[in-house]
Amino acid sequence: MNTKFFLKTARLAPAILFLAFFSFLASCKKDIDATKTTDDSQNKSISQKFEDIHFGPFTKTIERKFPALAITKDNFVIQIHQKKIPNYNPYIAYQIGTFDDNYQINWNGPDVTFDSGENPSIALNDKVAVEMHYNPGGEGGIHSELSYRIADLSEDISNGIPFGFSQNLGAGVTPRISINNSNVIVEVHKSTTSNDLYYRVGIVNPNSGTVSWGKEMNYDKGTMPSIAINNNNQVIEIHETPFIGQLWYKIGQIIPDTKTILWKTHLGVYYQRGSQPNVALLDNGYVIELHRSEGGDNSLWSMVGEINGNGSHILWHRQAEKFGNGNNPDIFVKDKNFILGYGGEDYDGVSVSIGQIY
Repeated sequence: MNTKFFLKTARLAPAILFLAFFSFLASCKKDIDATKTTDDSQNKSISQKFEDIHFGPFTKTIERKFPALAITKDNFVIQIHQKKIPNYNPYIAYQIGTFDDNYQINWNGPDVTFDSGENPSIALNDKVAVEMHYNPGGEGGIHSELSYRIADLSEDISNGIPFGFSQNLGAGVTPRISINNSNVIVEVHKSTTSNDLYYRVGIVNPNSGTVSWGKEMNYDKGTMPSIAINNNNQVIEIHETPFIGQLWYKIGQIIPDTKTILWKTHLGVYYQRGSQPNVALLDNGYVIELHRSEGGDNSLWSMVGEINGNGSHILWHRQAEKFGNGNNPDIFVKDKNFILGYGGEDYDGVSVSIGQIY
């Protein structure tokens, strides 16, 4: 509400002031988790839910979950996911597609299985793509290990992504990764034995298909971490607090020479109740965040904001808005285009949409 207009109205008509204030309180009272609908028609009006973002219809592909999405410089759409193969361990597969002027996705063919594991993540720039996941280990998962592959994007990928050999990164689960155009890459993951969260910063060598990683650094406690980096080496990390359904973020600056992050918000900032967060960060500090409700509610929500002038906080443009029902939402931004998706229950399928930022 415009403050000057509010005060001016108050001087002119106390009755109008009362009505305006009552309406304001009613809107503030809205609980973002109060909406319990599971009506899929929510997805059809999602473009109305964003302030300055628009995207097209969702396309659904079945028998998969944990989507990890990206758009290449040539506007190819990449969907990485965990694939269900009966009587076998979980596998990781990818699918390639294109999109038209109406943001309708057209998949080039069936998905391609290329590794085993769970909870994949993808990061790419104009030169390379990096996929990371974890391989579940025995004894309650304490032997789970992180693995990644690198693909050269300098040539046409319409017939397949040339992922290289699998490389091990040590113990961990639920990794998320992000890379910028300077080939600076950052990954976050949770410990296999506790709720400790760790990050690593690395430099990708596109020619050799390798990464020169820095040390594994413990930075917080939580679950389901997500991270995004922009071309100014600015990073946003978000995660969930175990058991109580709170979401927190940290803002930092990557120091490539030391392969470390200088955190501007050491203790983190609480911003929302929810779970399974995911985030995208633009070069101008614009932030798009997605998350699921906490507990048994599978409502999915979006938030839009920007990093403030001193780089310590996010100025949210509005409250969280519901855009669908599902699990493990993911978003990737390429210039003014972005791709958004989420999984269903178990291996029910993955729904994906393409959009544009205005």
